[in-house]
Amino acid sequence: MVKRIIVMLSEGASLKNLLVLVYNNAAADELKERLHQELFKAACASSGEKRDRFRQEIDELPFCHICTIHAFCQSLIRENFDKLGISPTFEVLDETRHASYMNKALDEVIAKYTADGDETFCELADIFSQSRKEENLKSNLIKFYNLIEIQPDKDEFERCVAECYDSYDKSKFFEILQNYYKSFFAKASDALSQVKVRLETIAPTSKYVQSLVVATAFCAEIERENELLAMCALATKYEKPRAAISSKASEEEKLVTAYAKDYLKQLSDVIDEMKEIAQRGDALRQAHEQNAKYVKKLLEVAKNFAEVLDNLKKEDNVLSFEDLQHKALDLLNGGGASGEDFDAVFVDEYQDVNPTQEAIIRKLVKGECFMVGDVKQSIYGFRLADPAIFISRQNAYETSAKEGANIFFNRNFRSAYGILDFVNGVFDSAMTEDSADVDYKKDARFELKDVPPVRLEDVNPEGYVQVHLFVKQKEEAQVSTGLYDIEKECGDDGEGGSAQEGNFIASEIKKLVGKAKGDGKYIGYGDIAVLFRSRSTGAKEIVQILKARGIPVNEGAFGKSASLPERELIAFLRVLDNPRQDMPLAGYLLSFFGGYDESELAYVASVDGDCLYDKFLAIANDERYTTDDAYRALKAKAKATLGTIEAYRLKASYQSVKELMRTIVGDYCYDAYLMRSGEGDAYGLKAFVESPDEEDSLGKFLQNYCEGDGGERGATGGDRVVISTFHGYKGLENPVVFVADTAFGFNYEAGSGDLILTGKGLGGDKGNNKGLVGMNAFDFDQKTKNSVTLSKIAVAKCIKDNQLKEEIRLFYVALTRAKQLMYVTATVSESKSTGFGVTAKLGGAGCDLDFISSAVFDGTVKCVPFRHYANEDDVQKAQPDTFQLVPDEDIVNAALKAQAFVYPHKQATSLAMKYSVSALDSKDDDAIEVFEEAAKRGTAYHKVMQHIDYSARGTEEVEKQMDELVNRNILTKEERESVNPQDIAKCLESDIMKVALEAERKGKCHREQSFMMYKKASEVSDDFTSDDRVLVQGVIDLFIDDEKKIIVDFKTSSLKDEKTLEKYKKQLYLYKSAVESAINAKVDEIALYSFATGKTVML
Repeated sequence: MVKRIIVMLSEGASLKNLLVLVYNNAAADELKERLHQELFKAACASSGEKRDRFRQEIDELPFCHICTIHAFCQSLIRENFDKLGISPTFEVLDETRHASYMNKALDEVIAKYTADGDETFCELADIFSQSRKEENLKSNLIKFYNLIEIQPDKDEFERCVAECYDSYDKSKFFEILQNYYKSFFAKASDALSQVKVRLETIAPTSKYVQSLVVATAFCAEIERENELLAMCALATKYEKPRAAISSKASEEEKLVTAYAKDYLKQLSDVIDEMKEIAQRGDALRQAHEQNAKYVKKLLEVAKNFAEVLDNLKKEDNVLSFEDLQHKALDLLNGGGASGEDFDAVFVDEYQDVNPTQEAIIRKLVKGECFMVGDVKQSIYGFRLADPAIFISRQNAYETSAKEGANIFFNRNFRSAYGILDFVNGVFDSAMTEDSADVDYKKDARFELKDVPPVRLEDVNPEGYVQVHLFVKQKEEAQVSTGLYDIEKECGDDGEGGSAQEGNFIASEIKKLVGKAKGDGKYIGYGDIAVLFRSRSTGAKEIVQILKARGIPVNEGAFGKSASLPERELIAFLRVLDNPRQDMPLAGYLLSFFGGYDESELAYVASVDGDCLYDKFLAIANDERYTTDDAYRALKAKAKATLGTIEAYRLKASYQSVKELMRTIVGDYCYDAYLMRSGEGDAYGLKAFVESPDEEDSLGKFLQNYCEGDGGERGATGGDRVVISTFHGYKGLENPVVFVADTAFGFNYEAGSGDLILTGKGLGGDKGNNKGLVGMNAFDFDQKTKNSVTLSKIAVAKCIKDNQLKEEIRLFYVALTRAKQLMYVTATVSESKSTGFGVTAKLGGAGCDLDFISSAVFDGTVKCVPFRHYANEDDVQKAQPDTFQLVPDEDIVNAALKAQAFVYPHKQATSLAMKYSVSALDSKDDDAIEVFEEAAKRGTAYHKVMQHIDYSARGTEEVEKQMDELVNRNILTKEERESVNPQDIAKCLESDIMKVALEAERKGKCHREQSFMMYKKASEVSDDFTSDDRVLVQGVIDLFIDDEKKIIVDFKTSSLKDEKTLEKYKKQLYLYKSAVESAINAKVDEIALYSFATGKTVML
């Protein structure tokens, strides 16, 4: 944006004729600073008239139109106040004061409707009021009002809401639910078919095969229906499968059957919902008519509420932020605003505008319009931001060049290659036009060319991502015998839950701190961030473990409540700012600094006076003589307290708040006092004291503190690991990022409450639903309610659809914060661990980990997670002897016999669920481990053969191409040096590679082809005798799919040893089996090429 502005200025435009709208005041200040720097550079590089013009622009920079949209609206209104009939001295309300006005207006409106005896309103009040309290009624009315307020055309919005209820048979809700169910059953049919094919292959007689056949046929049948009620009627004929799995089933059959059961359960849940709709019959129509009556009354009440609220604000000459937008839009719509004609309008963070703001922008644009945004990072739906606006404009520009042009910036200058590649894979699967209104694969993939290498000690130059699953295992019930130990800790899950995840993160952080970054510096705690979706119980537990393990953390706004030392110090500061605030003064008096107990404070509170401070003054200035020693002591103490307050208030008048806090802590030796409760409190206090800016005054600091998070936040500053939510870390970055607690479920509350509403239909703006309201049905005689109404179910689907889209975008923000290393961690159940990457959610993801799992399932991400179990590295704690038992000889003999028992099928228990071909032979010099720190010679040769042009001839040409691979960050310099270009040149001139070249020209040559298949363990390795099936994965170096089908495998060994050849034959047999299964044809030849000898061996 800055470059575009500079170009326009160089071409003759002036800053005073440009409007730049940004998201907040900090962004406006930053943009002005960057413009100042660029203008100065441009002036230095220019001469004559052009230099003078740039100098003039620098002088006018403080007066240019770079501001938030609210600031612009406020300015426009003040310039045209007379046309709106308001005073130019109006005040803008903050959220707290505006809420007070709304509450007052609601009281007036509710009182009037109640006094008039409006029957429908009284029914609404009865529905929404809980325990005879009006708070819930008010909350629902405000929710309704807030959604209307962000609409540029309120009448149109209200018409759309009412239109859904005009006719039952033609209600928009039918269309919404029909589209939802058709989409769901299409996905279900595809998923069930895939599982059925797998189960038929391994267990054709399984009863679940027939269940899957029935379910798949049902999905196809229901997709053919075009009316909702007919679809629901058909659903009543579906019977849940009652199949059982055989006790003799293999582990593979049990696994695939578990996936089948999961899919069938998801299918049954939706069918049950449809059955409920069908069973409601005529009651569904009656509920719709009742909903229509109440929704139309809500629209009426909302309109009256808006009028009363406007009158109250007009009387006091105040406006809300929403009022600023609507009044500015009224002026721009023909209300007589003189407004300036801007040569160009620039909008930053365009993805976060709401409908009213978009209407304002469109009215302002008379010349060029330049909007910058990333719809993938639109994560403020709770603030009513609407990403559909961005998408709609982008689609319009793509359809018609006359409308405008889309410019995609798909280069990322923050993250390493490995991280960007992982992000691309996850969102190729998760972020589609259907799931998120964005075709990530088509429009938004990161460009991976020329990504700079990572310069971090012991880390691959491409960077990396690790996924770690911490598996919670079910504990067997323990039979209690003997005496019950009342000292045993209750609820201690040990390493079975988030505790294990937290301990792993702490250990990794300690390993990373101190590693060289390549810029002469070392990783510190401040280079690491731990991000969470929300402040869940698991997230809090992880943070507590980090603290307990001695990791210094910067919780910022993540800390739900301030520490006790921070609260005590804040109370002291608030008293110094204004001693006539009862709550802060009471907090200060009862704190370490005040030194009062509750009985003393109670006595003070009993004295006459307008506020607690006045009561202190009354006691301190009491001249009456008394013999009461307790009162005399309290009087002396009160005088001393007032003197202390005045002394520090004097210091506050000339010291910055940072200096003031240092003085207080030093005078009271507060840090030394805290040391007795542990270093953590003292360390946290120190970080808090150092957190303000050097020039911050007491008043400014307290204002920022209260606005930041309501006075509830953790310590900040210093070299500390950053703890944050995904929302809080948008726009920030760190070399190392842990994306933690990713199995925590999304909070889908779409269907909760008696009233639900949205401004967006199913599929974003595609449904053209500008206003949707859903309600329960109510039976006043029986005093019951029913959530199975057309409106409630349809609107809930729309809300959940839009919530899921925002969750996808939020996870995208989280995964793009790391520069060099990223860890994704999750605490999961055994079933979720087993199902990772092999099943998908039919109704959408339930947590962030599901996005990665689905990407692995879809094949867009190749990821083998690290799994950690609760009993790994368990340390048995020695228990003290409490009494001596005489051993029973029979029991001893039985124990010895049990210890000597050797399980006959022990090998089968050690079989892994999955093996890689290369890892099966630990002696293979080509085998590499996941995240291997040092690139091996064999890996380097394979990388070259994967990317080199097969038509290259001669050592010189090979060297040029290898250098290019280094420039593209495909090869490291170390890998480049380990590869002999003569070996590569000789290979390319071999007969087998000439055949490969001809095949590649026909498009029939495939390099580095990965595969996965099930094989008997005994067929996989001579070390296994079991016939249990295991999953085998591998990568085929080269497959020629021409007239002759040839597998080519590259080796760095000499292949002279017969034993070595036999070893490779086993590996290549697996390759051959995989290829033949995939192409349904025979492989004619298998070739082993040795770089060591330059010869090809045919097997």
